[in-house]
Amino acid sequence: MKNVIGVDIGGTKIAAALVNQDGSFSHEIVIPSRVEDSEEMFLAVCEAVDKVIDRSGILNHPFSMGIGVPGLVNVEAGIAVFQNNLPWTNFPLRERLTKHYVMCETVAINNDVYQAAYAEWWHANLGKEDTLVFFTISTGVSSAIIKGGSFQKGKGFAGEVGLLPIKKIKGNQYLTLEQLASGPALAETGRLLYNDGTITAKEIFFRYRTGDPKASELVEDWTETIALGLYSVICLLDPENIILGGSVIQKNPDMLDVIQKKLNRLLIPAQKERPTKISISQMDNHAGLIGAGLSAFSSEK
Repeated sequence: MKNVIGVDIGGTKIAAALVNQDGSFSHEIVIPSRVEDSEEMFLAVCEAVDKVIDRSGILNHPFSMGIGVPGLVNVEAGIAVFQNNLPWTNFPLRERLTKHYVMCETVAINNDVYQAAYAEWWHANLGKEDTLVFFTISTGVSSAIIKGGSFQKGKGFAGEVGLLPIKKIKGNQYLTLEQLASGPALAETGRLLYNDGTITAKEIFFRYRTGDPKASELVEDWTETIALGLYSVICLLDPENIILGGSVIQKNPDMLDVIQKKLNRLLIPAQKERPTKISISQMDNHAGLIGAGLSAFSSEK
């Protein structure tokens, strides 16, 4: 059996595990990201991989890796080109990993949201004409588009819905979807509203469910913003499926109904006749990890 390690790299944590061809995984490791500098971040990735190798007993056995990295990635060259939450710029990740691990045969690298989208596509078993959008709401906001099993990347930045300008603040300045709807953005807005530097997104959702008026205001604005982002995706792509992922929405699945109601008010009659199916990922925030591993299998076909 081929040994594949999937690695999901993020701005706050790194998850790694041994991934099987059927999408199952074992020996998962989660460690904090080390964003002080590029080398520390690379060593953190190696620490996670080393622990998976040790736990799974594949030391001295050949293996492959599939990696998900946020931001812009040169897939062919295996380079992490630009990440706004990691200290890497044009970092030769594939080259460094293959030099570091002599038993590593191949390294498949892609954007982390694309890796998660690939897992969702694989899990949904869609047809060759179907379009799926994976829309993630977590530390950042982004999306990936798959049609017929192939990514729609444009010139490299297709799917970066988090950059969409939503709210004008002054002059030519706008707040983007990510600046308004990510987990950190919601928490920061809450801290300002409550004048309390300890407020978190988790606390805001808790207070919302208790009927707290300030939390209700925050969540109403947040769900409205998410609905606007989703409607932009629907108008541009008219996809069969949008799957929502990321820790913020997966830890608060009851928000889907609120978002859907706000979205329905935006849809024109023709869009309501053939509605896009919107659901929350059932992969328990492991889609990026699973997709990274599966990409290593598919890269050798």
